Amino acid sequence: SAAGQAGQAPSGSLSMRVQFDFDSDRLSPASHAVLQKLASALTSGELANYAFTVIGHTDAVGSAQYNRALSQRRAASVKTYLIGQGVQASRIGAEGRGFGELLDPADPRSAANRRVEITATPR
Repeated sequence: SAAGQAGQAPSGSLSMRVQFDFDSDRLSPASHAVLQKLASALTSGELANYAFTVIGHTDAVGSAQYNRALSQRRAASVKTYLIGQGVQASRIGAEGRGFGELLDPADPRSAANRRVEITATPR
């Protein structure tokens, strides 16, 4: 199941999380709802002067190389979805970080670690 959470990050950038099922880069219906709201915000005038980075993460099951590739696919699937919702491709970057930044380090296999974060920075 996927869940989204929006909030202020320390630098004033937008941070939103989209979670993924185990070993998957497929967006769930719940993710679509979260990302539709995000796309509306990204295409609003208030955020016109911002660029966005979609950062993919995984849990710690499997090799570092495999998880880096999976995290990149997760970020790319979110980027593709946002572009399909009208966000300019030039405003969105995508990167994968594998399991290097676990959200729940006490439980490396936790679903909370399988996520994409989206950050905004002034451009």
